[in-house]
Amino acid sequence: MLKRYKNQVIYVGDDIRVIIDDIRGNRVRIRIIAPPSVNVFREEIYKHAVAALSIGARKEVTAGLVLTRKTNEAIRIGDDIRLVVVDVSRDSVRIGTVAPRSVAVDREEVRLKKRAGNNPAKKAA
Repeated sequence: MLKRYKNQVIYVGDDIRVIIDDIRGNRVRIRIIAPPSVNVFREEIYKHAVAALSIGARKEVTAGLVLTRKTNEAIRIGDDIRLVVVDVSRDSVRIGTVAPRSVAVDREEVRLKKRAGNNPAKKAA
């Protein structure tokens, strides 16, 4: 479970960013920046969208996709990752994640610390 405020980021894997664009009432606007090869859908249309893609429907580019979600609504990223809006308060949102153990899901500040810790130039100094 990750608590985020407006303009804060969640990293999913190596190349997907989830940004909290806005929080109003019981809704949160979420921006997902992902490579075009990654399918991103509202969970309620996931099965239909995947079926359409399997029969050759044209896929729109998902880079910069913005979705509005309420409490208990979810977003599917690929086949294995699910982000669920658990709670929306006045100035923050709690997001639950379901992902394989091999996929890192980090708050932005944690990801930056991990990258800084793995920087060989910094270790040599």
